[in-house]
Amino acid sequence: MKVYNDEMLRSYIMGECDYSDEVNGFSIHLATLYDKETFGETRSGFRSTPLVLYVVGTNTRRAGTDSDRDIVKSMLDRGYIVTVADFGDDENATTPKIDWTINALVQKVKASEYLDGDCFAKGFYANTYIVPSGHNLSINNIFWEIDKYSVVGTLEKIVYNWNTDLRGCKGEFIIPWVHKDGTRKATQTDFDGGAPVWYADAEGQIPDATGSYIRLKHTKALSITDLVQPNGEPIDLNLYMQIVYPTNPKAPSPVIIQASSSEHLAKGVTMDGRPHTWSFAFMGYAAVAYDYAYVPMVRNDHYGYYDGYKWSGWKTGDNMTYSVYTYNMQLVSTAAIRYLRYLSYTGKYSFSENFGIVGNSKGSEMTHLGDARLMQPLTLADGYTEEELCEAIQKKLSSRPTRFYLPGHHAETRYEMGEVGYSADNVTIHDGERQPWLVHEGREIPSGVQFIYSCCGAIVWTMDENYPPMFISGSIGHGEVAGYTRQNEVVNLTRTYNIPLIYFETMTGHALIPNEHHIYPVDPYLVYKNFAHYFLGDGAVSVGYVNPVKTEDVTRDTVPAIHFAGVVPMEEAKRITLTDEKGTVIPCRLSSKWGDTYWALEPEYLAPDTTYTLTVPEDLRGGNGKTILAPYTHTFHTVKEEVTPLSWKPVTLSADTLLPLVLPKASEQTIRLAFSVENDAANLVEFYSAPDGREGTLLASVPLSGSGKYSVELPAVETVYIRQKRESGKYPVEISGVYGLAPIGTGYGAVTMREGKPAFSLAVGPTVFNLGHATYGIFPALEYKNLIGKPLEKEDYGRRFCVTFRVFDTVNRQIVAVYASMSSPKTGIIDYQVARRNYSTKAGETVDCTLDLTLYHPMYGEVGLGEKTLTFHIAPTGTPEIPAYFSDFTLTETVTDTLVTSFEKVN
Repeated sequence: MKVYNDEMLRSYIMGECDYSDEVNGFSIHLATLYDKETFGETRSGFRSTPLVLYVVGTNTRRAGTDSDRDIVKSMLDRGYIVTVADFGDDENATTPKIDWTINALVQKVKASEYLDGDCFAKGFYANTYIVPSGHNLSINNIFWEIDKYSVVGTLEKIVYNWNTDLRGCKGEFIIPWVHKDGTRKATQTDFDGGAPVWYADAEGQIPDATGSYIRLKHTKALSITDLVQPNGEPIDLNLYMQIVYPTNPKAPSPVIIQASSSEHLAKGVTMDGRPHTWSFAFMGYAAVAYDYAYVPMVRNDHYGYYDGYKWSGWKTGDNMTYSVYTYNMQLVSTAAIRYLRYLSYTGKYSFSENFGIVGNSKGSEMTHLGDARLMQPLTLADGYTEEELCEAIQKKLSSRPTRFYLPGHHAETRYEMGEVGYSADNVTIHDGERQPWLVHEGREIPSGVQFIYSCCGAIVWTMDENYPPMFISGSIGHGEVAGYTRQNEVVNLTRTYNIPLIYFETMTGHALIPNEHHIYPVDPYLVYKNFAHYFLGDGAVSVGYVNPVKTEDVTRDTVPAIHFAGVVPMEEAKRITLTDEKGTVIPCRLSSKWGDTYWALEPEYLAPDTTYTLTVPEDLRGGNGKTILAPYTHTFHTVKEEVTPLSWKPVTLSADTLLPLVLPKASEQTIRLAFSVENDAANLVEFYSAPDGREGTLLASVPLSGSGKYSVELPAVETVYIRQKRESGKYPVEISGVYGLAPIGTGYGAVTMREGKPAFSLAVGPTVFNLGHATYGIFPALEYKNLIGKPLEKEDYGRRFCVTFRVFDTVNRQIVAVYASMSSPKTGIIDYQVARRNYSTKAGETVDCTLDLTLYHPMYGEVGLGEKTLTFHIAPTGTPEIPAYFSDFTLTETVTDTLVTSFEKVN
């Protein structure tokens, strides 16, 4: 029996109807229930009555064991509207297919299209939640409080924002502006010189000399206790969390979390096109979302979103003015994770230790939760007392270098600075307190996660080889340069540190991954869910996407590759085959990256006009031992070309000897040659017109960036003479001089290091600088422009360098070395071959650092060429002029021999 037919629940039904799904063709019955007698009229808007779309009759995993009747009744008893959506036990109602159906349906439900009955206020129900059968809902969970836990200066920043951006952007709001005793609060003239006018009420129709209402643009806040919501209530300094959880599950549930960037938590989770968090509940997960730490006035249940950057004359910035999170990011996010684990440890919920997190835009800055130190708990067994343990954890959380700096803020929290609370106008500001949810049963509650989906933003300072698996997406063609830059850094670091990764570019703008892709014929949303489920729910490995994407006219230098949604060990990857149309297995060199999720099969030879099939066996096993979700084959056909093999024995080229290659007679003025390089070569192959390179003309040169197939255009001569440019070996390279510092003003110069060797000193204090629309803490940078002494050219492709240097630091912190283009000829182009590495220093110790640079072909445009700069950054400490000393810079180039196995003429 369906829950809405239960005899006890029938009295709560306010209306029923059938819904024809336009997305996937499902027939869905909707029944809306509400306890009108107890709770009266419903409310719409951003303070709306909670509305739950409770989904039953699907072919998905029901993890909770409580009955639908009990769950729905518990929601009705809390005053919720419950719209039961019944898929009628349709066997095709599986995830992810139903995700998009529900996603479209919930937009209509939020707009009250299916709320029948006179008791329902028409309008938009922002507080709408999606809950599958067997799950329940907990909302308004306070997990962090700005006044208790924030860094020094945060409360003052909120007041400053009120007096600048809020006044400018939301100045026409009429609000009560009096103290509790009825006396008026401080006022000021408008930005345009207009004088304050008082009103009798919020309508603002009739000025009243004795009134207590005023337009917000005339207010002047002197303290955090002055700030009010439009209805006169104090601003809300709490951050909230919503939890959709299986009821009494038979086994602990994995957890997927959305780090919100929305100004309204519930609305942000159920936005159109974003089922990326709640849909996991249909797989048996707990689905969670937590507040972004906005300046409270920005919330939609306060004054609503505003951006002072767009208002000249009174703007102070965008992210840095409406974001409290910017200054408290690791404190907020780590508290959210600990809170969930605390609830599980204490028995309220049953969660596994596998936590995944999703973030878009500002919310994507939660990537710092991958820091391995967050999953290395301190315990009483380490010799701490209970008090000392809490203090050690507090220090550990506060010392992580992922925080920007406020003027006068020295990286300490209000608790660490001993700031005490106070009360005014019946508003209480609490004492500074330790970060919450620190310890359970003598052990630090871990603050990290096991999987990250980052979109259009990231924090990358702490990324290293210990980071969890990552799914990355970023938009292209939309001018979001900041998003490009962040995703670029993340992708390159995952490659550097061999972190499991799948990355998709999308054309969807500033949004999470959609269910179709403009290049790969796959559903990237399904790939994302399979990838996450492999690591969080021990799901089976599956194929993500395959190269080549084309199936016809595939070039013969193509390297087939498979990107798996999960890990495939080497022994299993060896079972992947490439066969031709006769069934002959083509010998291939196997190589992997991104933690054995990406496997390339470089064939010894691809013939022209031939059909090849890439086959993943049906019994292939992933790294977790489970058989692949489905077998996979991919067929492609090579381009039609006339190929003439040339007489050539495999040989290692020399820099001293020119080897002859006899070319066939050709009627054309030019001839195209293809040649195969067997080894992982880094050199330059040169082609001359005569056996003496000094007398002969250099016809062409081809830079090598590893093994594979290369081609070259030559004049139609009878014989061409070939050599490699340089002998193999390691060669020191003179480093060009220091180019400069960014930002200007921190100062640098040659000093003497502790060991007595010359060094450059970098130091940063609590100072800030303004970029016109945002205020940041200073990250000084020591830069070497044109490291190899000249701008890069195409002949530099494939060259391999190694930079070594030493850092003596006077404090524990993060530093970074990055080699990248400082500009590009086209806005939005990403240089995917940036070399970056993060390092951790310790006070009073010297760290030896190494950065490997390989100049690959750029994937997009010419961004890999031209001016590239080696830059060293140090993280701020918040304390004045704490220097780090950089010395002993060396640059060496590795040159390899070149083993050429064959030549052929291609028409």
